[in-house]
Amino acid sequence: MTTFVFIAGAGLGGWAWQGVARSLQTSGHVVYAPSLTGEGDRTHLLSRDVDLETHVNDITNLLTYEDLDDVVLVGHSYGGVVMTGTADRVPARIRRLVYLDAPMGLSHTEIFPAAADRSMFPSQVVDGVELIVLPSTDLVAFYGVTDPDEVAWMLARMTPHPWKASEQHLTLSNPAELDAIPRYHIVASRTAELGAHDALPATERVEGRYFVVDGPHALMVTAPQTVAELLIRIADAHPAVRMPGESAPRFRRWLTRRRPPRAAVPKRSPHRPTADDTGTGRGRRNARPRPPTVSSLKLGGRELADRATVTSCRSAQGAVPVDRTVSGA
Repeated sequence: MTTFVFIAGAGLGGWAWQGVARSLQTSGHVVYAPSLTGEGDRTHLLSRDVDLETHVNDITNLLTYEDLDDVVLVGHSYGGVVMTGTADRVPARIRRLVYLDAPMGLSHTEIFPAAADRSMFPSQVVDGVELIVLPSTDLVAFYGVTDPDEVAWMLARMTPHPWKASEQHLTLSNPAELDAIPRYHIVASRTAELGAHDALPATERVEGRYFVVDGPHALMVTAPQTVAELLIRIADAHPAVRMPGESAPRFRRWLTRRRPPRAAVPKRSPHRPTADDTGTGRGRRNARPRPPTVSSLKLGGRELADRATVTSCRSAQGAVPVDRTVSGA
């Protein structure tokens, strides 16, 4: 069982993960899909003070107050920036980071420069708050959703996004620990064709941590089952080989926790043969006794059975290594 925490992109909310969440819950996993402050079911909390830092606090507080550990964080689009900020705050609580069609960066405008283009994303000021990503059929088309039922479902739930959250940049406090968390990428084929993910590290592509799904930007809406199956595969990924960016101490802790304890190997004291050992010289009375021969060894008070294989035995003087098949007397 894995705990997943989902972070929606700009203009969306926890509702956008319904299809993925149902698939994961059916498989016995635990799912949290909170809406960020000012969006989705928390749109009534929108104010001029809501920014990227507010959204990072939303997820950080969820992990802290729900006492969630070993979490797989999943961030879509702008949610990937929020996820990066959260992982920087509480890296010890996170097992994997999954960027769902979310280029890596420290701000929304860095990963998606078009967010600042008012010809593409016009803004509107409401109660002193500048808002972008205004709900419309064009915006739903931008997300790549074309099914009439899904379009109507999204339009009824989408909310504007505060511009202040998009323009603010993250300030990282624990970059080394953040980099130690394994990262995975699930990208939409249509955005990949536009070069949106060209800057991703090559190692993550080569080592099987980069997945391309045929579909548009809103994969969690158009392909929820595929996304859920990939997330289960990522959560169960066996880190038998240390991944780039995964710290050595974390890797060693994984080995220590899962490998069975090794049996103690008795140490043989160093000994140099002397004349006394061969039974000659004045010290014969105190000479070191010779170890018993294989044919005279007993196990549990019985002579060795015919064709018995002995791997090691101990006499009163120490270990007598034997590694061969022997016959009875």
